[in-house]
Amino acid sequence: MTGEETAPVRPRIHAACLAAYSAGRSHGRWIDALQEPAEISAEIRAMLTASPVPEAEEWAIHDHQGFGDALVSESETVERVAAVGSAQSMVAECRWILAGVPRLSYRT
Repeated sequence: MTGEETAPVRPRIHAACLAAYSAGRSHGRWIDALQEPAEISAEIRAMLTASPVPEAEEWAIHDHQGFGDALVSESETVERVAAVGSAQSMVAECRWILAGVPRLSYRT
């Protein structure tokens, strides 16, 4: 390792409330992608419940980090987010092991 490498960013998505977005407001939450799909869904539901727009139901991915070159669309399913996040995490850990780093530590 040359010292120039930095720890990879833990895979995560920014789930945004579309009702708030349509009303000209920004409301969303960064959600860890290294979770089970049900846990990601629960965090999205909590974000929608806290929306400034009553009874918000629709959401989209407005940003993501830590997915490497993987394509993550705004309408990605939570199952694919969890699967790709997990796979990218394994790839990042393998790269660090091959570079001689003893243990992977994520930046948040």
